[in-house]
Amino acid sequence: MILSFLLSFILGILIASFSRGLADQFFPLLSGFLIFLIVFSLSLPKEKIKKFLPVILCCFFGFILGIWRLNLSYPQINENHLFFYHEQKIVWQGVVVKEPEERLDKINLTVKASEIIKPFQRKIEGQALVAVPFHCDYQYGDLLLIKGKLKKPLKFEGFDYPNYLAARDIYALSSYPQIEVLERNRGNPFLSKILEIKGKIKNSIQKNFTEPQGSLVSAIFLGQRGLIPERVREIFSLTGISHLLAISGLHLVILIAIFSYIFINVFLISRRKIFYLLLPLIFLYLIFVGMRASAVRAGLMSSVLIFGESFGKKRNQVHLLVLAAFLMLIFNPKLLAFDIGFELSFLSVLGIYFLNPEFEKIFSKIPNRNFLPLRSYFNVSLAAYLFTLPLILYYFGNLSISAPLVNLLVLPFLPFLMFFIFLFAFVSLVFPFFSFVFSWPVWLLLTYVFIVARFFASLPYLSFSFGSFPFFLVVLLYFLIVCLVFRLKKQKNQFVLKVFKPF
Repeated sequence: MILSFLLSFILGILIASFSRGLADQFFPLLSGFLIFLIVFSLSLPKEKIKKFLPVILCCFFGFILGIWRLNLSYPQINENHLFFYHEQKIVWQGVVVKEPEERLDKINLTVKASEIIKPFQRKIEGQALVAVPFHCDYQYGDLLLIKGKLKKPLKFEGFDYPNYLAARDIYALSSYPQIEVLERNRGNPFLSKILEIKGKIKNSIQKNFTEPQGSLVSAIFLGQRGLIPERVREIFSLTGISHLLAISGLHLVILIAIFSYIFINVFLISRRKIFYLLLPLIFLYLIFVGMRASAVRAGLMSSVLIFGESFGKKRNQVHLLVLAAFLMLIFNPKLLAFDIGFELSFLSVLGIYFLNPEFEKIFSKIPNRNFLPLRSYFNVSLAAYLFTLPLILYYFGNLSISAPLVNLLVLPFLPFLMFFIFLFAFVSLVFPFFSFVFSWPVWLLLTYVFIVARFFASLPYLSFSFGSFPFFLVVLLYFLIVCLVFRLKKQKNQFVLKVFKPF
């Protein structure tokens, strides 16, 4: 019953997200869903109607709540909201509420408005993305006086930029305005201290690494992808290892799998007890990277797998995953349709849950040693890739045939890479004069990863680009994936074992 409510809530958000005029569509959507439930109820035998009536009511109220929550997440645009003044030159002030995002040619500031000064003075709300030159030194917590023109975000090259920003509660842009710092340190002191530590590590990375290794370290460890050169992004995308450049669900799941394997097989800690060791590690790491939305999402979804594995709740892992999605959508319902990272993280963890146990049997001939679990790396990466492939094709139009092989060649070195990066970061903070020594292992491992990716990206016929990938093909591919899952579960892998007998 609870699962029905949660799924109906998510369905209500999904349908309303793709409806124009959300307020106007509320009653038509609600009526349509109610008619569907009534028809479904009438098709049931009389003895089952009473049994399913509570479930039907839960579905109905969950659907209502989903539509209502999405409508509530959109602000009222009036004279008290910053977006009301778009296409106008105004003077306003606000606080930088997030860590500045560095790009190759600029820095983006997320500024929360507090007051408009001209053409008249009044309290306002709303957030704007303010682009400033790369050399500027604006920090989290700065109170700024901004003079310039506000612009409305526009779609470009098939990318729905307005809805992407709306998922972050940003509705206006300001490019290179005049800025005056009115006050410093208006943010959370704890977060400011974390960003100060990150700044020291970042400076050490810039001093000790050449490119592209330096930007890769910042992306993998600090979650900062903005400084990665476009060509490097393209190489990682063509070879299916873009997940290494972000703190994604797959990234954390792999690390969790590694630590779990070590705790259980090396330190002989029981499966139930490692839950209490892994959760603090995840939480500490999320704090360190600044509690970014993508990192928190990945950590929450990865924790679902930890809980299920540790307490033997594999049957309930899907329920927990749906609950995790529900909690995130309660806080920000726009994530479901307008945040690609949310969708890919959810599907990658779902793919690992459904396919990883089956792949363990199919690819049992691949070695799985204590400190080099190749089979686990291959299974996890392949399962996540299969479940996210249709959306990757739809959003990015890239198909990488070499992705499983490249992941197999690269992922075994990920734990060593993370270990040496952690060691480098620690030495940079405590003994900065010796940081150069500990940068060499990181540089060598990243160079290997980059050479492998560049080599496979240069090979012909291993990657394909689509101008646009039809949505109906996405639905068809997911239908085939669901059929594959049922086939594997139903026949206990007997059919697939024959097909993959050479392995």
